[in-house]
Amino acid sequence: MAMTTTSGDFRLTGSEREHSALHRLMSRIITARQRQAERAINAYLLSLDDESLERLGYDRESLEKNASSAYPYL
Repeated sequence: MAMTTTSGDFRLTGSEREHSALHRLMSRIITARQRQAERAINAYLLSLDDESLERLGYDRESLEKNASSAYPYL
């Protein structure tokens, strides 16, 4: 019985297109969860009064601008 072994680096390198499907899926899930968390934080901050926002270093106008972007799942 003959056994053949090969060695070498067969991994793809470069752009995201060359990553595995599982890697791309996980990256997209992580990105979506980060956006969801940012939306939740933004919504909470908008519920605060102007004095509290100023004390925390936020500006209502910039928060409202960020909240205006459309997300299909909120």
